[in-house]
This record gives sequence, structure tokens and C-alpha cells, in this order.
Amino acid sequence: MSPVLPVGAFGLMEGCLLADLKFLDIVVFNYNAKLTCHCFLAHGEFRNPAGERTFVTKGLASPRFDFPIAESELVGRVVSHKITAWQFTLYTFMNRWIGARLTQ
Repeated sequence: MSPVLPVGAFGLMEGCLLADLKFLDIVVFNYNAKLTCHCFLAHGEFRNPAGERTFVTKGLASPRFDFPIAESELVGRVVSHKITAWQFTLYTFMNRWIGARLTQ
């Protein structure tokens, strides 16, 4: 979530349910035995093979969406830092533009 929340930075987090999350909330979840913070984008009626509901996130530095994450992996949401739709759009555009230039 850098530059909004740099790697290793401290943030205040609260536990929450998947239904409580709003678009662009910064969520904390377990991924490969590590805590990860990314922007929450959506949840739906999609379920993983175990039958759990899933949700979709995206890191600011990533040009792509993350794979769907199981509801059981959700730890909570960050309440000390926020990201606006303008910031999200700007970072997404910059990553795609820079990424396209690097692969030419």
C-alpha cells in the first residue's frame, strides 16, 4: 500500500466482517503466511472450492487485481490511513503507464 502505508509502517486496524467493507477500504488479510494490506474492491457471491465467500483486492503498486481471497483470510481493516478514489486512479494509471514503458 505504499506510498499511502509504506511497508513496515504502523497503522491502526479494527476487526470487521466482509459485509462491513466499503470500496477502497484498506484491508488486512493473510496471504502466504504473511499479513498483507491492499485496497478492497468488491465481494460477491463467488465462492472458493471450499465454499467460502471471496473478495477482490488490489495493491497500489500492482497493475493487476489480486486473486480472490477467502473470507476466512480477512483479518480487518486499517482505520488510521485512507485512500481516495482520486489517489487510487492516479496510482493505477501511473503503474500501467510506467509498466508499459518498461516492457517496450
